[in-house]
Amino acid sequence: MLVSALITGIAALHYYLYEEAAAEGSITTAYR
Repeated sequence: MLVSALITGIAALHYYLYEEAAAEGSITTAYR
């Protein structure tokens, strides 16, 4: 149960970061 929750949390975090990068890709690229 704990491992499943951990995997789900990591997957959700990666998805969130990916969505943020896609939504603000131009801004992120400009700052970098």
